Amino acid sequence: MKLLEERAFSKNQFLLYSKSTELKRDGTLRHINAPFWPLRNMQSQLKILLEEIFKPSRRVTGFVTGGGIRKNASFHLGKRLILNFDLKEFFPSIHFGRIRWRLMAQPYNLNSSIATTIARLCTLDGQLPIGAPTSPIIANMIASHLDGVLNTLAKSHGSFYSRYADDITFSTNRRSFPIQIVENISGEWVAGSTLVEAVDSAGFSINDRKTRVLDRLARQEITGIVINEFVNVPRPFLREVRGAIHAWEKHGLEAAETIFSQKFNWRGAVSLEAHLRGRIAHIVHVRGQDDLTVWKLTDRFNKLPDRKFKEVHYAKPKSAREALAQAACRIECENDNIMEYCQGSGIKLPSGKILTNLHNVEFAGEIYPVINAFLSDQAKFSILMRVVKIDAPKDVALLEPVDPEWRRAISIAAADLSFSKCATGDQIKIAGYPSYRDGDTCNVSSGEIMGFSRIDDTPYFRVSVQIVKGNSGGPVFNKFGQVIGVASRGIENGDIENHHFNGCLEMFRIEKFVLG
Repeated sequence: MKLLEERAFSKNQFLLYSKSTELKRDGTLRHINAPFWPLRNMQSQLKILLEEIFKPSRRVTGFVTGGGIRKNASFHLGKRLILNFDLKEFFPSIHFGRIRWRLMAQPYNLNSSIATTIARLCTLDGQLPIGAPTSPIIANMIASHLDGVLNTLAKSHGSFYSRYADDITFSTNRRSFPIQIVENISGEWVAGSTLVEAVDSAGFSINDRKTRVLDRLARQEITGIVINEFVNVPRPFLREVRGAIHAWEKHGLEAAETIFSQKFNWRGAVSLEAHLRGRIAHIVHVRGQDDLTVWKLTDRFNKLPDRKFKEVHYAKPKSAREALAQAACRIECENDNIMEYCQGSGIKLPSGKILTNLHNVEFAGEIYPVINAFLSDQAKFSILMRVVKIDAPKDVALLEPVDPEWRRAISIAAADLSFSKCATGDQIKIAGYPSYRDGDTCNVSSGEIMGFSRIDDTPYFRVSVQIVKGNSGGPVFNKFGQVIGVASRGIENGDIENHHFNGCLEMFRIEKFVLG
């Protein structure tokens, strides 16, 4: 504690940091203050402790495990309108007093002395420095109130909310945002009074220069990712990568370095190879390792002459059917005591759990979902599961592997989830194991949403795809490959007069059940 206080209350605190600047995309400079050792080590250990206690909203994707710009953008896929704005001076606006007060409040409840020491330890000149290990987690802690206020505001106006650091996005399928959220004044988009008040009340302010509204007829871009049809990098970004690779292929490394420094190297990368490697890694992150463009670019990069470092590894592209089938699994449930057996389908979740219909497992003694190992239906493993949560009215159950080591394998193969509302005419695909016989592979069928119905006070959307015994519990995908529903009620449900009901439960109706 003595060493902590010494570092925290040092009169020459600025000597504990190295200062540098970084050129931002808009041409302005970002000032970075990185702490020297041992202050950096202290902050790194403190960061680990804070991350154990603080759990941000699932709508926060910056500086969180499992987050990132791809996840942030995927929340808003397929929306009619996108509103994007930045917070002004995000890190510098978080000062010593705000941090100290937050640490003294729940769930931390630190006494005044300890909260003061930690707040001083993590600030420079009374502000949160860009470059310190603790700054991102503390920024999210301080902004948690803002996340709650804006998420509530978005929902009240039929919109979706997400935040990546200081970059905030609202999206909606309505024809326009209300003027309380944003309005167009003399051709310029300006944040509405209600939105400004909400941000101000949380201790932040909006950067008016970066407020914009994009409809689906234009290029919709969030944190550098295009989301009009699917998550993608902007075309100019791809053109730059292809252009640099072409220059290297045609003119050689030395000449390409010269061309590269003149045309592409706006941030002063160390070398052409390092720059290309970083950009390809970004494309892989956004488009996925099974993407054809990723495969072609990576293959060309690996064949370039005079490279100094190892090859970039990638997964060979697989068919769209395989990508969807990978997210489904087969559920087998048996109870020897009552001589019962049931077979159905399930959905692999990013959390490492499995979602299925309750009627697939309601008489469970032991439950064995058969998981196809990543890419192949032929490579199967019988994994002992247990029921951890049920919602009987909606006929859903959440399973988890008894051996926690399997959770990572399940999460790797999981599909993206979407909690957007469905509409009649939407194109869909359903994956599962209908009328399963030993050796069958996952069935993927295409169709569309035909309409909506309500049974036992639970709403369903009806699809043109026939849902038969064994299909129930399987994922229903939208055109972006996201899971939007659970195939639930089909031919062999005797309690339904129309045996060809083909009903599916929308994911947004069980969002808290799945993610809570």
